[in-house]
Amino acid sequence: MKSLLRHSPTTTPPTAPRGGVSLTEVLMSLMIMSIGVVSLITLFPISTLRVIEATHMTNATVLRYDAEAFIDSQTNFVFDPDPNQAAAREHLGESYLVDPLGFAALKAAGVAWSAPANPAWTFGYNTPASATIPLPRRYPGIDENTLTEAVARTLVSLPDSFSEQGDGLALAGTATSTSVTVDANMDLSSVTPSAQVPYIAVLFDPTGDISEVRTLDTVSQPAPHVLTWTQPLPSTFTDIGRVQVLSNEEFYTWMLTVRRRASGPAKVDVVVFIKRLIAAADITGDGTLDGNQDEQVYSGKLVRFVPGTNNENNQVTITFAAGNPPKTAKRGAHIFDTRNCLWYRISSIPNETATQMTFVLEESVRRDNTEDLNLNGSLDTGEDTNSSNSMDEGGIIIPRGVISVFPLELKLPAS
Repeated sequence: MKSLLRHSPTTTPPTAPRGGVSLTEVLMSLMIMSIGVVSLITLFPISTLRVIEATHMTNATVLRYDAEAFIDSQTNFVFDPDPNQAAAREHLGESYLVDPLGFAALKAAGVAWSAPANPAWTFGYNTPASATIPLPRRYPGIDENTLTEAVARTLVSLPDSFSEQGDGLALAGTATSTSVTVDANMDLSSVTPSAQVPYIAVLFDPTGDISEVRTLDTVSQPAPHVLTWTQPLPSTFTDIGRVQVLSNEEFYTWMLTVRRRASGPAKVDVVVFIKRLIAAADITGDGTLDGNQDEQVYSGKLVRFVPGTNNENNQVTITFAAGNPPKTAKRGAHIFDTRNCLWYRISSIPNETATQMTFVLEESVRRDNTEDLNLNGSLDTGEDTNSSNSMDEGGIIIPRGVISVFPLELKLPAS
C-alpha cells in the first residue's frame, strides 16, 4: 500500500495579548490629565474673585438705596448742604460734594470751618502749580455744629458690617442689668469703646435661646474684663451665659457728588466706598506726591472730541512727578473730573511713562474740563472762553476704594 504524505502549510502561532501600556501612552495620558487639572485649578481663584466682587456690588447697591431713601426724605441734605452758612439758593448752578464723613474727619482734626474761604474744605489737594484747576466744595449735609465722626459714620455706613472681637462665657454670679464680667480667657485688651469706635455686646441667656444686644460704654482692663452698658436688660433676662463682642467695621460708606442746575434741580451720584481711609492726612495731604493720599489732584485734560475730528473721545492722559505714579490707578478704578463733578471708570492703561499715564475710559467724555480743546498746550483762537488770558483746566482725582458710582434720577428741591 502506498502511503500518502500530507504537507500542511506553515502557520504562525497566535501572539499572546500584551499585558501593559507603553511609556508614550502613559506620558500622553498624563499630559491630557494635567491640562484638565490645571484648567480646573484656575477656575477656583477666578470664582473666588467673582464672589468677592458680587458681594461688594450687592452691598453697594443696598447702600445706594439707603442713601437715596434718606436724601428723598431729607431734601435739604442735597439742596442746602451747609444749613448754617447761607440760603439754599446760594448753590444754584454749583457742583459740589455732600460728604459728612470727610467733613467730620477734617473737623475732628481741628481744621476751621470757614466756607468758602478755607481751601481745606475742597475735594482734592496738592493742585499742580502749572495749571488753574477748580476744585469742588465739600459740605456736611447737616448742621456742622452737631456733626461728629460717630454721627457721620452712623449716617453713611452700612449698619450690619461687624467683626468679632471676642467670644466667651460670663463668670457665674457677675451679671447685672448693666454689666457683666467675662472669662479671663476672653481677650479684649484692644477693645476701647468710644463714640468714634463703637462696640456692641451680644448677650445670650444660659440656654442660648434668648439674646440681647447692647452698645458698650466701657471695657475694664486687664482681664477678666468687666463690660458695662447704659440700657438695662429686661427683667425677664435673669442671667447671662455667653457673651460676644463685635465692632462695626463700616466696610461700606457713601458720599454724594451733586451737579445743581441754575434752575434748581440737581443731578446726584451716590459714590460707594469700601474701607475708605478717612483722616486729615488723606484729605489735606502731606505735601508730597507719593500717591498714597486719597484726594491727590493730577493734571489731566478731558475733551469730548478727538482733536481735529468729530469722533468722540474716551481717553485722558494725566501727568505726575517723575517716578511717582498714582498707586490707585488700575483697570476698573474710578477717576473724578474736578471741574464738572463727573465720574469715569478706567477700562485699560495702554501707555505709561515716568511722568505720564494714559487711561482708556469705559465711556466717552461727557464734558470738556479744559479750554485747551486741541490738546496742544496753548490757547488757540476762541478757546479762552472766559477771557482770563490763562488756560483753565480740570484736575483728575483717583480715590481708592470706590466700588461703584450710582447716578440717580433728577432730584427736585422741596417746593
